This record gives sequence, structure tokens and C-alpha cells, in this order.
Amino acid sequence: MIRRMFDWLFPRCCRVCRAEIPADAVFCAKCFSEIIFIDAPICSRCGKMLPVPLPSEDSQLCPVCSGNDEICFDVSRSLLLYNNFSRRIIFQVKRKADVGVVRDCVRMLAMRYNQIINTADLIIPVPSHWSRNLIRGYNPPSLIARELSKLFDIPTDDWCLKRIRRTEYQGNKTVAERVANVKSAFSCDRRDLMDKRILLVDDVRTTGATLNECSKSLKAAGASLVSCITLASTSIEGERV
Repeated sequence: MIRRMFDWLFPRCCRVCRAEIPADAVFCAKCFSEIIFIDAPICSRCGKMLPVPLPSEDSQLCPVCSGNDEICFDVSRSLLLYNNFSRRIIFQVKRKADVGVVRDCVRMLAMRYNQIINTADLIIPVPSHWSRNLIRGYNPPSLIARELSKLFDIPTDDWCLKRIRRTEYQGNKTVAERVANVKSAFSCDRRDLMDKRILLVDDVRTTGATLNECSKSLKAAGASLVSCITLASTSIEGERV
């Protein structure tokens, strides 16, 4: 009775359009129909959606990942295809720190990628520069990491991976500019990561340059495995690490 009264006083709203929805829903039917969840066929390493399945069943690596020795992470997976609609969901996380949106998206991540997440010994968010955290008041990937930590009972660390120089925003940069922009921008201070399996968390993946540079620092500190999880990812076109 208390639950029914609470739902009546505070009805659950769609995370995008704010329309009233059932208590166990995340989005209204209209918004849910516009969401594109990343699904097979995907690259087995970077997790990008492929236009068609690759000919070889033994290796489902996209052209970018195939034979690319510069990739430092072991696997990357995302929940949503980043487009005009999912951008509105990400906006709630990046600009409004909407913990409710984060919690609902993490629940969906958990259902889809439970096996990958459960193998981690430590969850680490992609860090922002301290000056941006000071202005914004929070680091969006840290919100995701904390919800994953609570759900899976895996510790999280916001401090071992640091952005040691302030980089420019990656938007509107070419692939080569994105890679150069984040090169040597991260440092890992912890010395007890030897043989640890790390879950690296970010909000959006585009070219993968940031995730790759972070993974390089974590591997240099001794991490044996780095798996990447993001809320959204762009399409395969233009992907370069």
C-alpha cells in the first residue's frame, strides 16, 4: 500500500521525454522504439556494430581492429548506438548528473554484459581533468562506475588513473587529431595493479582513442586485462584507434 501511495505521489517518468510510465519501465513506448541497442553482428574486440556479419566465423574483427597492434584494451562494449536520440540520454548524464538515468542504464548494461563486468577486479572511470571537475562538480564516468560498483559489489577507484594534462574537447576533431589530443594525457599512480582485471568505464565511445590511451597506462601499471564499457558508441564508420 505504501509503494502504491508513493507511486501515485511521485509517478515514474520517461528518462527522455518525461512522460508518465509504469513503475518498472525506463522509457515510454515511443522513446523506447527510437532507441537503437548495439546488437550482433558486432566486432568481437571493439564492439562496434557491423553492417553485415564478417565472412569468417573464426574472427569477427572489424577492419580497424584486425591486425592493429596499437590497440591496448582487450574488449570494448557499449549499450546504445550514439545518434540524435541517444544523445538526449547522454545529455542527462554529462550535463545534468541525472543519477536516475545512470542507474537505469547501468541496469541494462548489467543484463547485457554481465559476464564481462563480473570478471573485473576493479572498476576505473575515465578521468576528467581536475579543472573540468571543479567547474562541473563531478566526472560523468565516475557516476557510471559507482552504480556498477554497487550493483556488482566490485570496488571502484577514482584516483589511480589521472588525466595529467587538460586536453581539448574531442568533438569535431578528425581521427588523427583525436589520437594526438589524448596522447600521453593519462597516468596511473597505483603500483598494485599487477595481474588485475580492470573494467574501464566511459560515457561515449567515438574513435576509441581515449579508451586506448587509458588502457595503455593501466597495462603499463601491470593490469593483465582491460575491458571497456560505455553507455553509447558511434557507428563503425570512421573508427580508428
